[in-house]
Amino acid sequence: MGVNMKSSFKKAAAAVCSAAMALFMTGCMHIGIDITVNPDGTANAVGRYAVQKDYYSDEMFEGTEHEIQTFTIDGDEYLGYEYTSDYATYGELAEDMTNPSEQGDTIFNEFSVVKSGNPFVRTYTFNGVFANLLGEEMAEEGEDAAQYEEMANSMFKIGFTMKLPGKVKSCTGGTVGDDGVITFEISPCAETVCSAVSQEVNIPLIAGTAAAVVVIIAVIAVVAVKSKKKPEEKSPEPITDPDDEIIE
Repeated sequence: MGVNMKSSFKKAAAAVCSAAMALFMTGCMHIGIDITVNPDGTANAVGRYAVQKDYYSDEMFEGTEHEIQTFTIDGDEYLGYEYTSDYATYGELAEDMTNPSEQGDTIFNEFSVVKSGNPFVRTYTFNGVFANLLGEEMAEEGEDAAQYEEMANSMFKIGFTMKLPGKVKSCTGGTVGDDGVITFEISPCAETVCSAVSQEVNIPLIAGTAAAVVVIIAVIAVVAVKSKKKPEEKSPEPITDPDDEIIE
């Protein structure tokens, strides 16, 4: 995912950027990455890449094997594609996100997801550095850096979301929605530091363990009560002499 998306983005970005600089277009390109981290150690990611319909050309998606679709983003129509990648481990996800393209570019300069804790409470920690996708070479020589950054931010819309298991306890560089999805603010022409920590409490396991403990305590209590209970004393039977005569 990382290699294909990065290569496609750089190719299309170069084609659009020259026209955009001249026409001062706004919001003409969108790239999105939606990552879901699962409790079982797997993950999946949806990559989305689209160009505003008015500025679309076939050469921007030349060579792609994915079906071109229409997306509505912030009320505007875009043409592009999206695809899903599944990962058996968090390590596979991190490797793909940081895997360089043929040109040596990456989506993330750093990326890691770590699960820690115990069977009752698990903690998920994400740390990443989103790469400068446009790079310094996209700016014309002598162009004011601040002006270039402002223009780039208006032309290129980058979306990066992540869903971690459990409840998000903290995050850097983003905001948490009511559904627990973290939306990070990404600049297309600067590195962006992203991080988040979530915790997942295993309620069924805790409840089951608590119920088992209650049963064990009850059994111990019953055994203790029985062990303290004294046996009932019996009256001694009268001793009779076999030589005694019984008179009726």
